[in-house]
Amino acid sequence: QMPKRSVQREVEFHQPKRRTSHEPLASSSHSRRCASSKANLDDEPSGQETVESVEDDILHHAPSRYDIRREMEEEEWSRLVHRLSDGFASFFISDGVCSVCHDVRGNFRCEKCNLLQVCEKCLSNVHSHNPPHVVRKWNGSCFETVTSPVRIARRNACDCSAVHSRRVLGVTEEGEDIVLLVEVCECSDLHSTLLAHGFWITQPLIDSVREIIAVHIGLLLLLDSVSSRCTASLSSLCNALQNSRSSLWLGSRTRIDLFRVLNTSGCFRAFRRLLQDVRWGQKASCPACFVARSDSDSASAGSAPTFLMLDACFGLRHRKQAGKAVIPAASGFFVDVDVTQNQEPNVSHCPNFTAGRGQGLVSASDRQKLDVFGLFCGSCRHSGVTYLADVVTPGERLVYSSAMVNKAIEDSLPDQKIIVSYDIACKLSGRFNDSNVAFAIPAFHAYGHKESCQLKFGIRSVAGAGLTDGESCERIWSTARRFGPQLKEMTHTNRRDFLNYWADSINFGRINNISVWLFSREKVAKQSLQRFYSEVSEFRSKISIDGDLSAFLAICSVWEKELLEQYSAADAASHSRKDPAEDAFFQLQQISCDRRFLIEHAVTESGQKMNKALNKTLRKLNKKGEALVRKFHERFPTRVIHQPSLLNDGGLGSPSTDRSRKRQAVKLLHLYLRIEEEASLVRVEVRRASNFFATALLRTRSEVSQFSNRPLSSLRLLRANGIEHLIRQHIALFPSEESVLSSLLSNRDTYSGETSLLPNEINLLNDDNDSSTDDDEEDDEAVDNFE
Repeated sequence: QMPKRSVQREVEFHQPKRRTSHEPLASSSHSRRCASSKANLDDEPSGQETVESVEDDILHHAPSRYDIRREMEEEEWSRLVHRLSDGFASFFISDGVCSVCHDVRGNFRCEKCNLLQVCEKCLSNVHSHNPPHVVRKWNGSCFETVTSPVRIARRNACDCSAVHSRRVLGVTEEGEDIVLLVEVCECSDLHSTLLAHGFWITQPLIDSVREIIAVHIGLLLLLDSVSSRCTASLSSLCNALQNSRSSLWLGSRTRIDLFRVLNTSGCFRAFRRLLQDVRWGQKASCPACFVARSDSDSASAGSAPTFLMLDACFGLRHRKQAGKAVIPAASGFFVDVDVTQNQEPNVSHCPNFTAGRGQGLVSASDRQKLDVFGLFCGSCRHSGVTYLADVVTPGERLVYSSAMVNKAIEDSLPDQKIIVSYDIACKLSGRFNDSNVAFAIPAFHAYGHKESCQLKFGIRSVAGAGLTDGESCERIWSTARRFGPQLKEMTHTNRRDFLNYWADSINFGRINNISVWLFSREKVAKQSLQRFYSEVSEFRSKISIDGDLSAFLAICSVWEKELLEQYSAADAASHSRKDPAEDAFFQLQQISCDRRFLIEHAVTESGQKMNKALNKTLRKLNKKGEALVRKFHERFPTRVIHQPSLLNDGGLGSPSTDRSRKRQAVKLLHLYLRIEEEASLVRVEVRRASNFFATALLRTRSEVSQFSNRPLSSLRLLRANGIEHLIRQHIALFPSEESVLSSLLSNRDTYSGETSLLPNEINLLNDDNDSSTDDDEEDDEAVDNFE
């Protein structure tokens, strides 16, 4: 109950009671009555009665309409559960005549055909084509499965004389056992016959097994979809499927250990490889990052950069004793990294940012139990996976990021510009001298760096980056971290195959929604422009700057040059530390920042688990700092070290008010420049996506003509229809692409598909003087409003 003191306080403040949805609005007569009642103060109750009445109103307030509806639903469900129990039980028994002929008692059931109560004659008539359905028979107390085999005939009749049957134990789409007798002849083997009826053989060597087991393709597709999107392991899914009827005392659906069958011989992994080949035909990639390797595309490729976002996740580990990989896994998205190279971070940048020096954050027990400590990822700005690498060292070293940057340079065109976003891009930039590669720090991690680093390497300061935030890897980790427990117990082969399939699925999803993503960037640019104008007006109200927006931006450019000169002078002074005192100050500053980082990490959940190791590292740092201070005082007795001097900004001291305003103005300048770049960047990426769809459609049509006499051509036709649907969506969102892409849709019945047509189509897409430039006005008006 509410204390009476708080109730009395509420009465003293005369707060009106909140009107509920059941109370009518106060009328004018009610107000007159309230006004007239003030004259009769003698009729008012005492103070104690007023407090108790207010307390009753608070504790017994009128419920809302939602509360009333929820209460009514609960009461109705309570009545329905008792009333529907008989109807629920009638589904599992046989208590009447055949539902088809209505003559004799129905003791048979086929749930797949929705025949819940039929006689044997009617069941035979419906199942005259021998479907692979599970049939149950009433035994007086329950329905039990009929073990009679189902004959699977050949899809295409032939004149082969030697026809025999093979016994196969099948698992239906509902996860139940069924015995199959499959006809096999000289022109149709067991695999093709079963696949034609929707069953996937789980053993590759069928002649060396005692019993052949086949699983329905529909069940495999369900397991693949649920495991990929719900992050459930294959083992837990198989257990849930087998025990789905245990709550009704009906026993397991199958006597087969489904997980063992699918996992031991690599059946499920092979099925996923087939799916990966059927849905795209090759390793899926981001459409907006597609740069065709043709002479006509070289100019457009250099007009806008491609992006490589780098980050590591230490939640995707692998245990040493999980199993040995007998068969090497396919490389796929994985990049070979030479961890023997000792690339230490450059100490000249950001001593207060310790990413890349995480060797002390792994406990000794984890070093003994694990052989993979995490996963390193490279992605584009559209959250598509580009490269992967296993982190086999206790910490995040620069060799992983360097290997991926070198791989990106190798895979790109000679003059292609690349923007690399990494948490410690300031330290990584010193390893490369390529003028086409720019390094940037993500927007979220930039605040962990010093001022000069934010101005030089912040992603808002890098030309060509647009409104990219550089945090696409963090979005990928948000879904990947949930796979950590199952990845930790897989073999190396299964782990890599799973991660390759997961990355390919992410990129395939990006193919389907890239047009919507690019269209949404217009809204992002408009919102950023509104924020820019509001911040500029607020900033100019604080300081007196005359002139229009162009004059303000010119002043910001001058201030940017001044700040860069100050930072360059400070860095040059720190590099040429001939004074031993300055060198001691720099080492103490590094030790202080490392201590602060470890102390902040100790309060986290992972830090509590390795508190002993962190304390040991802190004691070492304290001893090292005390020794430096002692030697410093012995050598320079007249100088005293103060704690604030250890935390200054790289020798520049605390930022003054004038410099902070300049930095704020430069930040607004960079925001305006990036907004302008976003429009041109989106235009180029829209054209790249058009190139990608055109190339994919022509390649798929070529495969259709190549497999014209095989059933595989039907799957290629499905893919071609899907790509045509994506092209229509792309044209609807970006009408400027209609003049070229519509010609591909008009020739949908022509599947000659010679590869020589591909460069011609790409030339049309990249021709800046074609008729499509006349239709750019609609996109210009939509995307350039913020300019």
